Amino acid sequence: MNKVKQTNNNYDFFLNFSLFWVVFGFLALILTLLDFFYSWVLILYLVSAGIFFAFRIIPEQKKIKLNFKISPAYIAISLAFFAFVFIFSFFTTATIFTGRDQGSLSIAAIELAKNHQLTFSDPASVEFFKIYGEGKALNFPGFHYTEDGQLTTQFPLGYISWLAAFYSFFGINGLIIANAAALFLFLSAFYLLGKKLLKKNYALILPLFTLSSFSFIWFFKFTLSENLALALLWIYILNLVEISEKPDRKKFLALILSASLLAFTRIEGFAFLVTGGLILFFNPTSRQFLQKNIRFLNILILSLFFIFLFYLQKDWAFFKEILKATFNSFFEINSNGKIITKNLFFPGFRMIQIYTLYGLISFWILGLFGVIAAFFKKNWQLLIPFFLASPSLIYLVNSSISSDHPWMLRRFVFSILPLSIFYSAVFLKYLLAKKIDTNRRSNFWLFLPVALIILIIFINLKPFLRFAFFSENEDLLQQTQELAKRFSSNDLILVDRLSSGDGWSLLAGPLNSVFNLNAVYFFNPNDLDKLDLDQFENVYILVGQKEISNYLNTSLGEKLTVADKYTLKTTRLTETSNKNSTSIIDYPQKSLIKVSGYILKLTR
Repeated sequence: MNKVKQTNNNYDFFLNFSLFWVVFGFLALILTLLDFFYSWVLILYLVSAGIFFAFRIIPEQKKIKLNFKISPAYIAISLAFFAFVFIFSFFTTATIFTGRDQGSLSIAAIELAKNHQLTFSDPASVEFFKIYGEGKALNFPGFHYTEDGQLTTQFPLGYISWLAAFYSFFGINGLIIANAAALFLFLSAFYLLGKKLLKKNYALILPLFTLSSFSFIWFFKFTLSENLALALLWIYILNLVEISEKPDRKKFLALILSASLLAFTRIEGFAFLVTGGLILFFNPTSRQFLQKNIRFLNILILSLFFIFLFYLQKDWAFFKEILKATFNSFFEINSNGKIITKNLFFPGFRMIQIYTLYGLISFWILGLFGVIAAFFKKNWQLLIPFFLASPSLIYLVNSSISSDHPWMLRRFVFSILPLSIFYSAVFLKYLLAKKIDTNRRSNFWLFLPVALIILIIFINLKPFLRFAFFSENEDLLQQTQELAKRFSSNDLILVDRLSSGDGWSLLAGPLNSVFNLNAVYFFNPNDLDKLDLDQFENVYILVGQKEISNYLNTSLGEKLTVADKYTLKTTRLTETSNKNSTSIIDYPQKSLIKVSGYILKLTR
């Protein structure tokens, strides 16, 4: 009896703790929607919530004694989670270089914190707007031009608001802390879900697999929306499981807020809202609770619906991009202009190799056995995570992402991978329980699951140890800062795609947003004839040594002189194999690269 009560106390504490952070994220989102993103509002919330939380857990007694009787085991594992996240934060470089999603998300958050609103512009963006007009801002990856020439993000706002909140408190390091907070919330929710559904020490299988898995620690290093979605989805699932057994208003509030913030963070969240609603409806206990609290439910849903309508108008660029991406994932237009359906049904030999290389294939197989076993035993509560996250399983046959690895694994990290880890633990629990229930003298039913656990951890540790302490673009920001000192705020800096040696790590992002220069990604030399350059004191082009001929051999060549040279040294992953589906692939190589380039000055 004490153990059950103690487990509930663990959940009660986490319910309050996670609700504190979910409301914080929701507040940041609302401030973004209102174009009133000021850190003092967030500070006021933190202080008020902190005072409320203190009075909630400390009774009015002369001797201070916490109301929450958290179990020593939960305290110990929470400290282990915190230590894990804290240590690996030191092996992370903030991903603010544009060209891929992580850089664009970081820049959008930085601009939101700086300008207190979602849209922004500078003299360089205004000039390029005159050329390209409303729509996708090709010179500012990840952004669109509004009708009046302002830049706005093409990504969901939930994660951008979350990042901006931490950036407003901690600067560049806030981007790392934002991911650390999300990872800690996920680890806690995932463990408590295991304690709830797997019972006893079987729940320890979850942190063993999770903390040794390459994917979680690798994508923790990137400012990608999957990081926040990972925390929100598993908080959502944990609360849904608790509500299915013993519902109350606080649990339901935490559930609806985490589920809604998830929808504003990842497009899959809207599908999870539907599956979660169906689970609530078909569960007799939760359905009865909703019927008794229909007014409370209606107020919450109507409030969130109006927020969604406002969100839809504010982030319309994202919805246009997602509709386009969805169409391109399932259909293509052939040479005759006809729309044909793509082949969606088999991941191919290359994908299977990638799953095997990074230790995912064992979770896919054991997880499938775990789901089948739960179905046969008709343990419907144990199947709640599967039912809720089932829409994301489409990524197993069509991940809708380029096959660059480990980049493409981001599609699985917030939903499918933890889901398969959970059901792998379910399957192993059934095997271990079989040893307990059987009267056979053979230790086979003990040896098999233990051997599988050791084997999986061994497979996990190979990519984990290879990349856990490696960070891309290490020290590149400091070198970019030194490079920025060579220009003034009245100059126009045109940044070639390969000026840093990598088209996915454009220098334009931090030069513009962090160091406040008129820097812009530049890809079309003909644009110079269309720009009004009189408002800029000097015009420079940053170009790598190998690409300089692309400019000198054009009509611009006579107007360009070498003003200076620069050298950058940093770390990168370089893929070692081609993308042929039949080729044998290997891990990308960790490389220390040196890039030499020129600062070309335009003579007017």
